[in-house]
Amino acid sequence: MCWQSGPEWHRGGETFHSAGRTPSSANGSDPLRSMIPEEGVVNSGAACCFRMSIKNKFDKKEASVCRVKEYSEDVDTRILNTERDGSVLYSWKGATGTTRIGKYDPYTKQNKLLYTFDKQVCVSSCSLNKEETLLAVSLAQNTSAQQRLKPISRCLTLLIEIHPINNTKVLKAVDCRVKVQFLHQETEWKSALESHLLLFTEDGYVDLYHVLLSKQEGYRVVISNPERLSRAVERIIEDFCWVQWDGHTQRLYCLTRKDKFLLRCVQFYQNHSCDTVLELVLELPANAFRAVRFEACVFAIASR
Repeated sequence: MCWQSGPEWHRGGETFHSAGRTPSSANGSDPLRSMIPEEGVVNSGAACCFRMSIKNKFDKKEASVCRVKEYSEDVDTRILNTERDGSVLYSWKGATGTTRIGKYDPYTKQNKLLYTFDKQVCVSSCSLNKEETLLAVSLAQNTSAQQRLKPISRCLTLLIEIHPINNTKVLKAVDCRVKVQFLHQETEWKSALESHLLLFTEDGYVDLYHVLLSKQEGYRVVISNPERLSRAVERIIEDFCWVQWDGHTQRLYCLTRKDKFLLRCVQFYQNHSCDTVLELVLELPANAFRAVRFEACVFAIASR
């Protein structure tokens, strides 16, 4: 997959327009649009963690302090997630040694800059709430030979206020990989003063964070009592050996084992309550699953 002529950046806002030039494959089709099935059904795993190497050069304008720098070079882009409304979240390396997270809308063919890290980081998972006020990000920490001598967590999960860009809260620092996913809520933007975030870990559990929000100065959306976030957590699943998220139906499928393997389906509702709607005992070999590992390119956890 390659990126054709580069987008035009507008300094006055966060949105830049593709001006009819969107990512395309060899046959000229629009791969990002092809990730969105007909009738609005979204395949939540189709675009996750897919690396695009952008070979052809293009001119961009990257905003920095007191200046705008034009550059032409290869850009390393990774698709991170597809939200329920079809928007695609991705990251890329900026020209000034930064990592940026953006959103692509396949219906308007517009890209929007969401957040810029002041250094290059490895983003392993990302999710944006519907109101676009919070960004959840999981970072894979450096585990080089020199870094292994330091007490550093393998994965750092952050919750970032982006309306406007403000505070950053560390949700979890663990030695296993973490996936994040906001629940979808059908509410008006002005009345949405809470968000709900699922957090999946390779340690075999799923947590649901209930994040209360407040408005300041009439427009600024911030986390209410961020120091209490760790107490507003609900354990949804424990000791799973496989899990899959269906963003379109807002359902969580998982396989757990105690005496026997149990396949469960958890349905999340508009009031953010959840209920187990399916339980099915499966006859599987006792050693069918030995370890949990995130699979690339899909929003799922598989066990090997």
